[in-house]
Amino acid sequence: MVLLVVDTQKGIMDDRLFAFDKVKANIKALLIAARNSGTEIIFVQHDDGAGTGFSKGDSDYEIYEEFLPDKEEKIFCKNVNSSFNEATGLLDYLKAKNEKEIMVVGLQTDFCIDATIKSGFEHGLKMIVPEYTNSTFDNKYFNKETAYRYYNEMMWPKRYAECISMEVALKKLRENMSELILETSRLILRPLSAKDIEEVYEYNSDYEVVKYMYELSVKPGEVFPKERTLEFLCGCDQEWKKEKPSFYEFAVIEKESRKLIGNICAYLNEDGTECEFGWSFNRKYHGKGYCTEAALKLKQFAFNTIKVKKIIARCDERNNPSRRVMEKIGLKLLWQNGFRRYPNTGEESTEAMYFIENGE
Repeated sequence: MVLLVVDTQKGIMDDRLFAFDKVKANIKALLIAARNSGTEIIFVQHDDGAGTGFSKGDSDYEIYEEFLPDKEEKIFCKNVNSSFNEATGLLDYLKAKNEKEIMVVGLQTDFCIDATIKSGFEHGLKMIVPEYTNSTFDNKYFNKETAYRYYNEMMWPKRYAECISMEVALKKLRENMSELILETSRLILRPLSAKDIEEVYEYNSDYEVVKYMYELSVKPGEVFPKERTLEFLCGCDQEWKKEKPSFYEFAVIEKESRKLIGNICAYLNEDGTECEFGWSFNRKYHGKGYCTEAALKLKQFAFNTIKVKKIIARCDERNNPSRRVMEKIGLKLLWQNGFRRYPNTGEESTEAMYFIENGE
């Protein structure tokens, strides 16, 4: 799936539009959700030609400041209504990537959005239109609200596009995370699944691996129950996790052997400005730098894609391997006085918290 943002340019993105504030908020929400899920975002700008005031170099031509693309996000330019006109190169780009589902938002409903939806449909693309994510102005034939409702409620549904609620649109983007893959020179990080239970349980049943894990703590000689492994680590197919775009848990796959060697996760706070890292690795693969390599990649993803401002991680003060990983990826000791009691053993210990802020 691709999120296609059409003509949200300074010259027309203003309060003359129908439901301007609602449309603006919804587009911003979809941009955040798309970036969080790893969904590609593509922008399109319309060029009316030199001397029109709406062309390259003109202020009105620039993308609206609240929707600015990230540096790696592609921008295509057009001078006709349809974003899929062959001159833009967008259709060829999508075909090369085998992209067939396009979630489209932007301006204007009765001009470029209508033309883009119908053209995409004719080219075999599945066009998806979230509610209140496109808009237009009054014209001499009908007012802006009538125009919006005519296309979104009558013209496109069941003909040219799937018109959906914002709730469904956000859910589609969250589910698209199943395609999110992070890669390093030796590792692949892909979303953890309940299908991984056997490989995860192999190291979850190892006391030396889980002894400092607050949620998984067991007594020496005990084996952690498999059903708790499924519940805690491999519940990624459960509905509650699907509803939380703030939860990222990856299986770590060694490229050479194609084996699952560990898992690494990031939990975001409510406003998405901070996330907490955690990890667990099969003891057979300790001492090879795999955890550090995976954590560095997750750090890059957190700062550059999710756009968090701060990363934190916690560990038992006796957990020297995890502490070393935190220091290797640039985290700094914040405090080392936290108190924790392990629920399964009743053991008391001290924990340390490490952190890093973006830009440090």
